[in-house]
Amino acid sequence: MAPIKSTRIMRNLSVSLLLLFTVSSFACGWFETAETIRLALFRSERAGSERLRSFYYSSDNYFQTYVSSKRDQIENCKEWQKELGGNVKWEDVYKLQYETDSEKFQTAYKSNTLKEVFKGNTFIENLLLPKNKALLDYFSDAKHTEYNYSGIEKWESWDNLDQNYDSEKKGFPEFQKKLESAKTEFLKQRYAYLLMRSYSVAPKEMVRLYDTYFANSKNKTILQPWALFFKAISTENSAEANYYLSQVLASCDDKSFATMQNFNRKYTDQTLSFAKNNIEKGNIIAMRALRNPAPAFEDIKKVYGYIPQSEYFSFLVGREVNKLEDWIFTPKFTTRGPAVKFSEEQWYKDYELAKQQNFEKDIKYLREFRGYLISVFPNLSGEQRDYISSAIAQLCFMDDEIQLGKQYASLISSNANPSIVAQKNIQLALVEVKLGDVNSEKTKNIILNSINGLSDLAEKDHSLFKSLYSLTRLIGYEYEKKKDIVTAGFLFAKSERYKTFTYGYSELDYFSDYPKLNYAPIGYFDRYASEKDMEGVITLLGKKNKTAFEAYLCSSAAPIDFYKDVKGTIAFRNNNLELAAETFESMDQNFWKNAYEYANYLNENPFIPKALAYKDKKNFNYNFNKTKFIQELLNLKKSNTPENLLKLGHAYYNVSYFGNSWMMSSYANSNYDDTDATSEYYFMTDTTERRKLFQNGNYYSCTMAKDFYKKVLGNAKSNKEQKAMALLMIHICNENVFSFNKDYDSEEKYKAGKELYDFYSEYSNTKIFTRYSCPLLESYIK
Repeated sequence: MAPIKSTRIMRNLSVSLLLLFTVSSFACGWFETAETIRLALFRSERAGSERLRSFYYSSDNYFQTYVSSKRDQIENCKEWQKELGGNVKWEDVYKLQYETDSEKFQTAYKSNTLKEVFKGNTFIENLLLPKNKALLDYFSDAKHTEYNYSGIEKWESWDNLDQNYDSEKKGFPEFQKKLESAKTEFLKQRYAYLLMRSYSVAPKEMVRLYDTYFANSKNKTILQPWALFFKAISTENSAEANYYLSQVLASCDDKSFATMQNFNRKYTDQTLSFAKNNIEKGNIIAMRALRNPAPAFEDIKKVYGYIPQSEYFSFLVGREVNKLEDWIFTPKFTTRGPAVKFSEEQWYKDYELAKQQNFEKDIKYLREFRGYLISVFPNLSGEQRDYISSAIAQLCFMDDEIQLGKQYASLISSNANPSIVAQKNIQLALVEVKLGDVNSEKTKNIILNSINGLSDLAEKDHSLFKSLYSLTRLIGYEYEKKKDIVTAGFLFAKSERYKTFTYGYSELDYFSDYPKLNYAPIGYFDRYASEKDMEGVITLLGKKNKTAFEAYLCSSAAPIDFYKDVKGTIAFRNNNLELAAETFESMDQNFWKNAYEYANYLNENPFIPKALAYKDKKNFNYNFNKTKFIQELLNLKKSNTPENLLKLGHAYYNVSYFGNSWMMSSYANSNYDDTDATSEYYFMTDTTERRKLFQNGNYYSCTMAKDFYKKVLGNAKSNKEQKAMALLMIHICNENVFSFNKDYDSEEKYKAGKELYDFYSEYSNTKIFTRYSCPLLESYIK
């Protein structure tokens, strides 16, 4: 008969599968989620808190962590070490237990080559002693069952095992027999646990196994809380199950994630009735708060009241600080609202109003929460005191209470753990940025030291790159306020780079497809820099004896020609053709063939209007060179001949939104930069208003193009063909602009101007009219 599994067990499995498929779909195509963009600078952590990392505040179901606790596994190995005695090293047990493929072990076991395959391993040497045969058999049984848990990775090798392997999976009834015949409590508990974790017994039997072999045992083993987890998920009463789960979470690390998956917050109050003391009550309340995305102040106060020195209290305080960072920092320093929004918040009706109203509500909550932490602070000691000091300091910084924040950051002891010390250094650096001279070498060195310290920790725990992303974003903002666009821009680029590293996606590095460099290193400068700012960027990049801070800023910069291109582009937008020509001329002239997306978008003749190119076969093989293009514009402007004016009109039409050379003016050509092939998704903002300023409005309104076409009409030397072309192009410009500005759902029709009527009434005998007149044009004048 197939074993019966409880609904609670199956629900746990379905949640795990959901998480698996969520991760898989995410891996298929990377994009910036709300969690990616969310700012989170505070990451103080008490020693040994690895087991709780999955419960950091996150807009995802669980926080993605890269460092997990091995404390339970090590304890398990030490129990084997104690049982075997002699010269067994727990590290050797760990190698076999957690780092050795089960198939490798089984093959060696069946071929009697364990001693040769694992030569020098003290664990194997002792298991092979005749007196330890029962222990060796158990260990083989345990390794055997790994195929039930890792089969998704092992299925392709099953056929390579001997024919008896699969049949030996009948093993669970045999495990029951071995349990009953085991001579030592060590083996009895391990066979009992093997049966429980295999889900091979009914829920009532799960409970019986725990009660029989673990509940009253004087032999305290790591298997006890592990086994209690299986009793919990086999218990039908949800409140009682919650109670057992709270005990598991408080007693071990390995089951933390699974415990929280199965804890039902709706039954928290009923669960409290099972608690035997304040510690157990505090643990239960903490579990409710660990999964609450909303303000959890009331539960935090209860946890402190029950167990003030508990790691739960400090962890929940940090989680609350991260919530406030999301609610306050994310809207302030990014183009998005907070990662977690609540149904009662009206973010999408009037964003600016919602932003202000929610800021006022959140800052009020911050002050109330900070006041409470300050009130309990005198009662704290040791690491708890250091941790809460850093939390108060962070809350002060968020509220611009800089001096008070400095006071609490300074209270952190010099021998605090590295995580808290790193947070202290960050906060003191922010104090220096706020109160000191950001241009002084002293301040820059303090900033750099805090970044380097955090970087060292982030190399071991990639989730700390989020703190680096947040730190550089905040410091960059301070430089921006001081009008230091050069430093602000490089720090912004750094923050974007750290943001992609947060989740370990190194393939998203800026240079992964060099020279097809993405927009991030230059995006800030494209949007906010002047020609003078860009000269500062270029000068800094070329500086030979850089300071340590300058070297850091430039360490992940794009090649210098990318910044020269930005400078030349800005100059072109500002109609400073001489500076644009000088800048482009200083670059590698093959740059636009190889770099960025130029070859895909600057590949047509800029002096043939895109709107009329339908009459010619388009090969998209035009060798576009920005230097030559600007020089040609300068040469054309030297003489106001009709031919020159017409070519200038065509050129400025093509560098507009509607033309074939818009990339002379912009790095992307959609209203929202995340929607086209030259994606600027790092900003995710509507850039229409900014582009309206390019070349006196030419980008969206063809103002300069139409001015040149009008000059053709007013030039006495213009012939009919030239005037016909000018009239036609003015009409095209006007129609393009009308269509661009028309509301999507508007039924308003374009009304032709005098130019199109003149084109049909006075120039119908021209070659231009013969070539380009069509029913569509006629429809505008009927």
